Amino acid sequence: MEGVLAAEAWTVASGRLKVPFVALTYHRPSHSPSSDDDDGPSFYDFPRHNGFALRTDDAKGLFAGCGTIGALTSLLQSWLFFELLAAFLERRDIDRNDFEAYGFVDIDQARVHGYFRDWRAGLSRRSYAGKQTARKRLERIIEFAMRKSEMFEEAADLFESADADDEDFDRVALSVKLLIGLLISISDDTFSIFDSQPSAHWASSRILHASKAEPEPSDKPLLRMDKEEPREHLHTRPKWFLPLPPDDYHGGRAAKRFLRLFADNGWCPYQARQLCRSYDYLTLNSLASLKCHQTSIGDHGQCMQLGRCCAHDLTVDPASGIYPFQHAIKDEHDCEFIHVPKEEIADIIKSGDIPLISLSLGGDDLDLKVVRCTPHVAYTAISHVWSDGLGNPKSNALPRCQLFRLREMILQTYSPGFIPCYDDRTLWSRFKGHLNADWRAFINSSPGRQYIKINRKRVLFWMDTLCIPVSSDSYATEEDEDLKFRAMRHMTPIFAGAFNTLVLDRRLQDAGIPVPSQANEDELAALVLSSKWMQRGWALEEGSLAQGCVFQLMGEQYEMPDELGNSASSTKSSRSDLLRNLLSNVESRHSPLDRAFINARQSIPLLLGRALLHEKRQFSVVSLFPRSLRLAKRPRTPQFVWTWNSLLERSTTKPEDGPIIFANMLDFNVYPLKLIPRQERLPLLVQNCDELPLSLLYNTGPRICIKGHPELGWIPRDIAGDHLVDGAALRRINSEQNNQVEFLIDRSNSNLKSTLILRTSHGQCIPYDVETFVVRDGTNTTSNGRVDQEYFVQIQRNATQGPDDNEIQSPVGEIHGQSMGTCIVIDLACGTPSVRGFAGRGARFYVDSHNQGDMTLRYDAPLIAWTAEQWQHKCNNPPTPSHCFDTVQVACQQRLLLNFARSQYRVLGEQR
Repeated sequence: MEGVLAAEAWTVASGRLKVPFVALTYHRPSHSPSSDDDDGPSFYDFPRHNGFALRTDDAKGLFAGCGTIGALTSLLQSWLFFELLAAFLERRDIDRNDFEAYGFVDIDQARVHGYFRDWRAGLSRRSYAGKQTARKRLERIIEFAMRKSEMFEEAADLFESADADDEDFDRVALSVKLLIGLLISISDDTFSIFDSQPSAHWASSRILHASKAEPEPSDKPLLRMDKEEPREHLHTRPKWFLPLPPDDYHGGRAAKRFLRLFADNGWCPYQARQLCRSYDYLTLNSLASLKCHQTSIGDHGQCMQLGRCCAHDLTVDPASGIYPFQHAIKDEHDCEFIHVPKEEIADIIKSGDIPLISLSLGGDDLDLKVVRCTPHVAYTAISHVWSDGLGNPKSNALPRCQLFRLREMILQTYSPGFIPCYDDRTLWSRFKGHLNADWRAFINSSPGRQYIKINRKRVLFWMDTLCIPVSSDSYATEEDEDLKFRAMRHMTPIFAGAFNTLVLDRRLQDAGIPVPSQANEDELAALVLSSKWMQRGWALEEGSLAQGCVFQLMGEQYEMPDELGNSASSTKSSRSDLLRNLLSNVESRHSPLDRAFINARQSIPLLLGRALLHEKRQFSVVSLFPRSLRLAKRPRTPQFVWTWNSLLERSTTKPEDGPIIFANMLDFNVYPLKLIPRQERLPLLVQNCDELPLSLLYNTGPRICIKGHPELGWIPRDIAGDHLVDGAALRRINSEQNNQVEFLIDRSNSNLKSTLILRTSHGQCIPYDVETFVVRDGTNTTSNGRVDQEYFVQIQRNATQGPDDNEIQSPVGEIHGQSMGTCIVIDLACGTPSVRGFAGRGARFYVDSHNQGDMTLRYDAPLIAWTAEQWQHKCNNPPTPSHCFDTVQVACQQRLLLNFARSQYRVLGEQR
């Protein structure tokens, strides 16, 4: 959207929205706050001070007072755009004409930058206490604007359908959301410069900033985060200001216009919704404006219904063998196919090794050979999308022209004079490898890697089309299935051990950028994020394990820096010199508005870094310590959450491939899964993890149902549902009882204020058949005394657990009858303060035993919790549930244990 943010200097096609200037013309701010603790009447009481006889405390009042959608639009822009700016900047002399250009809103103008410079200068002259008071004042103003913006959108929906469908209102509503996000960014950035921590009020709702150059002294408070922390902020879901907060599946008027912008520019509607559930308006603004190339636009008609992007699924009938092969030369379809000997590939795989394809560099002679991968061989791994025509469902063969093209592209990815080789046989060779590491060490790093002169005679690569045996028969034999699983077992060492990974995607190769060398860093990141490759499940594993991803864009090789969005600390190959137009540095000379614009653009490369799972790649980065030791020392819960959430946003043509990818990403040996029925693979993987996110217990996807064992009803059947959150975890501990599997609920790595654990009063137990009730948390205290926080709770049972299913209810009733009380977990990190959503998700447990140190729990069912305001909005004057229970918070030092029967908790084997 233009007008609120500076337009990116992108060369790729984009479709943006302009914001009409429809504000009231007769109003000027009548009052500017004269002191830090005076918010002034000109913002909160704007309608009353401007002659509006209407109620602004609810949507119906706005609807009745305005009368028309046009008047509502004008009031919205006057109050929550221009008056919000005046209140934020604490100025009464703002001229609205400074924000207008050719009938549209445009705040990227010199006078506006001057307003923000003056605001920062005035703020810098205040005392520390004065700055904190000003920060809290801005929090109140922005929170008020957030709530009122939602109320305006509800009021717009009350108009008749013909009037309610108003494009001007939708654009103005979207501009208000973007402005609020922009002001939050400016506030956090400015107060961090003043050596004041960014407000915790917004800390989980923004991607914090990362500068590119060595900071000036005045900028260092902004850069306290190390190189991994900005990406970790990307993993924390911004709950307050999401276009689609939890429990809001349609969104308000601004969110719907945002989703239409995604769709108009060719994005998959399912992918757009996943992005809108994960990131805020400001972060997604540039992505929504990017027009997807025609080659990546497929039929997305079934994507929403199936809950995944299926536009690029490729189902080939083995009998007919019809596959859309692509040749390197357009309109040339008579090129012969070069076959790879299946027997040679199979023999290498059976011996436990990895087969590689070797091609001669001697002119027109390919001289294709199959060789065995060794630690002294440098090769390139190929990652591609099968629907682009580089696969083959019937044989290990590709057209000759494509092999010539692959040979040339792989050769271009190598540095002109060096190729990696390593020798890890001795400690001295490992140490020497570190000393000899040059500028490619950061990308190609593993224990003891050294560098030698490149072999100019042959090029080696791994590609699934050629290196995973394929049967030419209509149906795969048992031996073919065995070879397939043996090959998939090596996916991690294949991509982690490659010199680099070449990514091939027709969308990227055909991107219409007139001058490729002028492409911006965020532009290339946006292109990759919108590609088909980013929507495929297998590409997740291949890209996240790669030591360096080289993207083929517009006929050139672009090696994405390992530290995306931070070019000063990034090491680029010589081919990456094509990427000259890097993003600007955040510097003290920039106005607060410029700094916010730069930070917003830097968030796109950081978003790509999150999508490529750099944290997973660090498990195979150079270290003198054995990999198994590093894995044991590092918490596994973030890895589980990142992998699960990433697979939610990606698709596989074969649904059974999801658990295989998941197992590889969690470092399991996938070969034993060959003997496991497909529907049991994911539950078995989950049961074999020693560490799990607590949020898995209240995941919204389908769950297993084992009759007689309701305590196992949290185990998922499919990778589906809402995103998981990284916070409290379940950690397996050694149980003293041999027939029990015991987990500890570990809250040490979570925000204790966001993980609410409540226990009913002594002797009180919530009946298992009561599924809607209220819990009162009487632990909260203020200066005025105790304040009871109420949550309206609904139990969310499996669909198979109906009221007539006695085989399910009977064990639950027995557990309830024997319990000593009820324990409620409410994870506020899964919810939102927005009135449109819910407060959090959680689970209900029954207390088996309780002593001074330990509390043993038995899982019952997941739940959703709402605040009173959210419940009122959800149900529209609902009756208060008849059941209400008083609770107290469980102390942090209390150990919470979960027990499961070992006979039902299956064991697969050790993680590799």
